Amino acid sequence: MHDAAITGLAPSTCYKYRLAANDAKGRFCTMRPAGAAYTFMAIGDTNQTLGDNTKNVLSHVLPKNPDFVLHGGDIQYYDSTIETWASWFPIMQPMMSQGAFFPAIGNHEDEKQSPGELTTYSLRFFGGAGFDGTDTYYRFTSGGVWFFSIDTELPLDAQSEQTRWLVQSLADASQKPGYRFSVVFLHKPLLTCGDTGDNPTAQQYLEAIFKQYKVPLVLQAHMHGYERFETNGITYVTTAGGGGNINDVNQNTSRAYCNTRTVAGPWYHAMIFDVAAGMLTGTAIDRDGTVRDTFTHAVP
Repeated sequence: MHDAAITGLAPSTCYKYRLAANDAKGRFCTMRPAGAAYTFMAIGDTNQTLGDNTKNVLSHVLPKNPDFVLHGGDIQYYDSTIETWASWFPIMQPMMSQGAFFPAIGNHEDEKQSPGELTTYSLRFFGGAGFDGTDTYYRFTSGGVWFFSIDTELPLDAQSEQTRWLVQSLADASQKPGYRFSVVFLHKPLLTCGDTGDNPTAQQYLEAIFKQYKVPLVLQAHMHGYERFETNGITYVTTAGGGGNINDVNQNTSRAYCNTRTVAGPWYHAMIFDVAAGMLTGTAIDRDGTVRDTFTHAVP
């Protein structure tokens, strides 16, 4: 690996680059000023070894020209029949060349069968992505919107170090000049009616904090498919159709909160979010380019 420190950049500007070593090309964008309109993307569970699902999803969302990508975790599946980091980068090259990449830590980034995997791979490639926090949970901002990546491999109870950091950092961000709202993204879902575990205890504790500090959107992954919940003015989206085998999105519909789930489907997909004046719009686009869901939030 090689590092390049780039200085003298202008705010709210997208730069193209070319690597002389192999002629690879790409771009990155600097932070937008408060109130600016821009687009970002979200995807999760990108197991690109299972056919062309990941490749096809990317082909339909990247032309929307997102400034950056939020990844909900399970970036790849190292503990599998195919060593996936070696094949991950070539297939993900169009996404990585699009702009900044901000991943959450998934259980497949820290597999207990592969000691040292987290440090050797995920943190080596992507550690230190945010402005502050740690290598595995952090925050950054663009356009007056703050983004918080949470590590669900660590405790999320009210007394945990990570949760205390999240609450303090949300409060701090809300006092910044030009603050509009915050987005939280994490791997294992707080709410899901699918065939994985949930964390309603953490969700109930955090929801009051999310409302206090203007968090209209929580992005989660892990349950391979799509879900959208609307609860108390907060949208929870499961966006985990990036390439892994699709799960049963309806296995646990008896959970008490599943009456707040408005849309769900077993779709390979990614999300495009448009931030505009007073409005946040989310669109789920599948591997065929079909829009599977769209929603809007009135935001500051």
